[in-house]
Amino acid sequence: MVGVYDPRADLERRAGDWGYPLGAGDLADLCRFAAALAVAEAEAWQADEPHVATRAYEARRFLAGDRILHWAVPATEGAAAERLLDLGDLLRPAPALAGGEGLYPPGEDAYGPLEAEAPAGSLWSGAVGIEPTAEAYAEAVAGWRRLAAAHQGTGALWLALAARAERTAARLRSR
Repeated sequence: MVGVYDPRADLERRAGDWGYPLGAGDLADLCRFAAALAVAEAEAWQADEPHVATRAYEARRFLAGDRILHWAVPATEGAAAERLLDLGDLLRPAPALAGGEGLYPPGEDAYGPLEAEAPAGSLWSGAVGIEPTAEAYAEAVAGWRRLAAAHQGTGALWLALAARAERTAARLRSR
């Protein structure tokens, strides 16, 4: 689904920092890694090692916000998506702040570089698994905005997808 960036090397490095053997690197494995980080955090607090606990928390927050939530939620439905969104509300890895100005380099958003013509039907265009029509993208915009309003902890991600879907809808209308 991502197709542009392979985070495997980064994930292996991060997992290696914690002595975690990254298996397949799929969603289930990333969730197990996040759970292991939660255990490491809890054990560090109990051992009065706040420096380790806060490192584990930061690593788990990054993993959730940059490697799990924004890739898994758009492709997941039902209870699994809700559990991920609840986790995002708890960790708040990507809250919607002041429209994102100053948070990302020029020409980028919460997902990375903005392409002039992202492939329709891809996450880079603002939606996956939809018919590539302007109307379908307009519906996706509304859906992403509702999701952002309902889940403040990850709102920046869904607003970025809404903006991408809006640009794709405009591009499709102009053809």
